Amino acid sequence: MAFSGGGKLTKRKTEVFETRLSRWTELVKEGTEEALSGLSRMVGKKIRITAFDLKVIPVSEVADMVGGAEKEVVSIYVGITGIATGHIMLVYPQQVAFGLVDMLMDCEYGTTRELGTLEASALAEVGNITGSFLLNSMAYNLGMRLMPTPPQVMVDMLGAVLSIPLTDIMKHRDDLFMMSTVFATEGQSIIGTLLVMPSGELMDLLVEEFSE
Repeated sequence: MAFSGGGKLTKRKTEVFETRLSRWTELVKEGTEEALSGLSRMVGKKIRITAFDLKVIPVSEVADMVGGAEKEVVSIYVGITGIATGHIMLVYPQQVAFGLVDMLMDCEYGTTRELGTLEASALAEVGNITGSFLLNSMAYNLGMRLMPTPPQVMVDMLGAVLSIPLTDIMKHRDDLFMMSTVFATEGQSIIGTLLVMPSGELMDLLVEEFSE
């Protein structure tokens, strides 16, 4: 994997990798919890994480692990800018995204059946809050200046929405971080995937920080 510098992992390299992954997991989880705190204020109800799983996976396997390249999804994309670049993407099956809109707009589950301007705007705000809180938390903990780009909501095949960020990532590394989350309000749960894709430059800075 990219952390190891390539080749077979020695025991020492494995220990270093696991330490860095553990630290990265802490940072992403803390940032996600901050983001959910912001979303809770947005919708006026408590949103909590009920499951959290972060792992490193090969770029070539991302689409298959999220449901397949031909699966139609709703994605919320936020770019990372500042001292270095990268990509953040929230991915939901369409029906799950509709449920998320119902949660955000305090509607009965099943009300949303398509994404119009209002619904897309609500999802964009999820991306805005998630990107801002996640990057602010990381920037604070790492002493880096990281900022989100305006969010983009896309409805397309998974392979299509992943093509641009994955092409960029594959220029520098062959794996990325995938986080599966379940968050819920009273009586409703939303299962989604958060992809955090640091550029090679940002990963180098993160590795340097973790090594100190």
